[in-house]
Amino acid sequence: MDNGLDRMYRSMILENTRLLVKGLERLHQAYDLEQVRNHQQLENPWQMDKLRQFIKTSYQNSRDGEKFLYQNPNAELFRFRKLSSLQKEDATCLSGMLLLYHQLQVLEGIPVDQLSDAYETLCNSIRIIQGADMCYLVFRRQTDTRILCASSVNRECLDSQLGSREAEKLLDRLVKNEEIQTITEGVYLENGVEVLDGRKPLENWQDVQFLLLPILLYDAQGANREEQTYLICQRKIENAWNPDSPNTLLRVRDTLFLRGQLAQALMRDLYSLLAGLREYRDISRRSKEGDPLQILHISDLHVTEKNCQVIKKAITRLKLEDGPFDFLVITGDVAQGRSAAGDLERHYDCAAEVIRALAFRMWSEIEGGEQILRQDWKRRTIIIPGNHDYASMNELETQHGENHRASAGGRPAAKEGSAMAKFTYYINFVRKLLDEDIGELIDSNLNEVRRYDKMGVDFLCFNTSIMANPARNNKVHLDKDFAQQVIHRLTSESKERFLIFLGHHGPGYPVDYVSDEYLERYICRNITKQYAEGIKKDLDSDRQLALSQLKDSLEKLEYTSGKSLLDNDFIQVWLLENEEKTLPDAIRNKVIRRRKKTRLYHELTFLLEQLSREETERSINERYQKIIAEIRRTELLSQNDQQAYRMVFEQLNQGLALTACLSGHTHEWNMDRVRNHYVAKRFQWERIEQKSGSDKLERKISLHYGVCKLTWGEEKPNVNYEQWDEDVLVT
Repeated sequence: MDNGLDRMYRSMILENTRLLVKGLERLHQAYDLEQVRNHQQLENPWQMDKLRQFIKTSYQNSRDGEKFLYQNPNAELFRFRKLSSLQKEDATCLSGMLLLYHQLQVLEGIPVDQLSDAYETLCNSIRIIQGADMCYLVFRRQTDTRILCASSVNRECLDSQLGSREAEKLLDRLVKNEEIQTITEGVYLENGVEVLDGRKPLENWQDVQFLLLPILLYDAQGANREEQTYLICQRKIENAWNPDSPNTLLRVRDTLFLRGQLAQALMRDLYSLLAGLREYRDISRRSKEGDPLQILHISDLHVTEKNCQVIKKAITRLKLEDGPFDFLVITGDVAQGRSAAGDLERHYDCAAEVIRALAFRMWSEIEGGEQILRQDWKRRTIIIPGNHDYASMNELETQHGENHRASAGGRPAAKEGSAMAKFTYYINFVRKLLDEDIGELIDSNLNEVRRYDKMGVDFLCFNTSIMANPARNNKVHLDKDFAQQVIHRLTSESKERFLIFLGHHGPGYPVDYVSDEYLERYICRNITKQYAEGIKKDLDSDRQLALSQLKDSLEKLEYTSGKSLLDNDFIQVWLLENEEKTLPDAIRNKVIRRRKKTRLYHELTFLLEQLSREETERSINERYQKIIAEIRRTELLSQNDQQAYRMVFEQLNQGLALTACLSGHTHEWNMDRVRNHYVAKRFQWERIEQKSGSDKLERKISLHYGVCKLTWGEEKPNVNYEQWDEDVLVT
């Protein structure tokens, strides 16, 4: 912008801020009086549609008309803004300014546990004034950058919101004066966001522009504090701010006309806001008071780049009739873990899109004529890791497909990193999705206790895959030390709280590392169990008979239910894998040929060949002896880990009297209503069926979730868990 024009507008802004403040004060008083005069008992009178209507009415009433001797107190404000007619854009901007004025009044006496919501509304007002898609209030010091709060988000911006690390990158460029556009002192523009590792900007950021406005904080002596705050507004490039347009600076003036009050509020509330980011005590219930607390429970999403859009589309068709929900709980395996590193990152990005879409479906609301999602969804969402979130799964050289849940015949990587290196991609995913400061979470091996005081519920979140390693990525473990810490911490607390245990592997999960070794697309757990049982036979003749029967069944495509080929799980695997449009000829033979390439079939054939020989020959065959010994050793390890897990869980349950246990991993529903242990089915399921009256095939998508309802009885909590299976999409 030309220096002369710049000085002129800066002077105008400084001189006329007083008029804006006085005008908004009058509008605020008038709106308050109108609410009293009309005896309106609205739950939230400060909504945009109501404010816009009030601004329009005030504008009409401010025009002198025939009453030229009467001076309307609002006329000065409208004349100052040179409004010969009130356009929708003008009414919206003034409504945002009125809301900003109101929120700064509210912040002067608000309880600490309501600060987050109040500052989100403040960000909403600034977003409206700027005509932006998003607004963020960001805290920065040398060692840390955090988004303190952000405006509510609409569907279009779900996947392009800033996280704290992206905001840090933006502000680093500003502080270092690195090619960032300066409109005038204190007003800066930047296009796009670089990701931290120097890669090209992500697609979501390529068409985004940011307006940066420092809100300087001072100490008692009037010197700049080390900690500073910034407003960052976000628009798509097609609606970008024009640095040469006077309207851009006028919008900045309208945003910052109460900058002094905003700075004072931030100096007072800064540390409370920072503390609130690490706690969950201020989160209130979404369900009605007196109704059960409601948890939507899902597990095993296994999102990939390939299935992401299908799942998102299916989510839009979910009924979710049991809402409103207070929490979203995801018990592990959010992304498909067995992938190359680059693919795994994309899978987690896609998983984040799916979870945002589900949160929007669960909690979005209409406000001011717009469907928006409040930012507290991130603090209502609880995610724990599963074995597929173990990063080193992609270090296993395997030929097995994405539906396979464990290390079937993979060759372990030569090296294994530190404990938290195991979950590198998962950690980055959680940090970006929920914008959490995960330092403490990493220190506790991804175990944590989430406490929601306003709702009287604690979630005990256990990483049951912490002991996973390249050789056994489904190793099950419950951290005894963390469990003891939890017992010590919570036993002295009030008993009037719900205590919910979360783990990817629940206490009823049968640890079976032998099956984990051999599971593949065309080999199910029933087959692996029969294989192990056959090998354990004491007599060679019994062993040979059992393994021969298993081999025959594998070659006949048994282990199916129903009479139709489409009822066979292995036929389903083939059809889904090959995206068949019609049922191929001789499909049984195709599946059997695939099955004969599996590790289990090869070993089974070898063992039977050895069992046909003399015992003296088998006794000196190294491969034969190794297979038998390894299966026995693996079974013993399974039993030991099972016992260790259940011992720690029972200590936890006896010490705290757990209300319920939610888990996943098995991909099938399991309801133990006596002990209140609930295992969720895999969230998204695909199945091939035949079109009615046609030989064509169609793909049906179903989504599966549980609803856990918590209430208090006379002496103990009551748990009602319902499973929901919805067929939502046909492709």
